[in-house]
Amino acid sequence: MAKYFTSIKLGLYLLLLIILQPIIFHLLNLNQSKIFSVIGHLMFILIGILLIYINAQFNKNN
Repeated sequence: MAKYFTSIKLGLYLLLLIILQPIIFHLLNLNQSKIFSVIGHLMFILIGILLIYINAQFNKNN
């Protein structure tokens, strides 16, 4: 599983996260509440972990 955490796809996901997260937080006005801010960050992290897991399962099957 460790090789998937160093892949180029993970780097692209992190770059996308850095670019999109402030835009989405500003559009949804999530910066006003700490609870919503934490939940928003956790959602982005969980989506990333899910994408990495799906990528690992897809590569294992091929």
